[in-house]
Amino acid sequence: MVRSLLKEQCPDLAGLEPHQSARGWGNQLRRLGAELAVRLPRTPRAPDLLRKEYHWLPILTLRL
Repeated sequence: MVRSLLKEQCPDLAGLEPHQSARGWGNQLRRLGAELAVRLPRTPRAPDLLRKEYHWLPILTLRL
């Protein structure tokens, strides 16, 4: 799936080989080379949790 998404959405990165990196309860990471990663939801709740994370991280960053 990662390869298909890269070919479709980021063709300049499609040559990078995705490697299993980490599995959380809501997401999994696939490494793309040494500097990039793809984060994929594993559960139906994961997209909502990611949206909350994207909303709150910039706000929390200002207070830490």
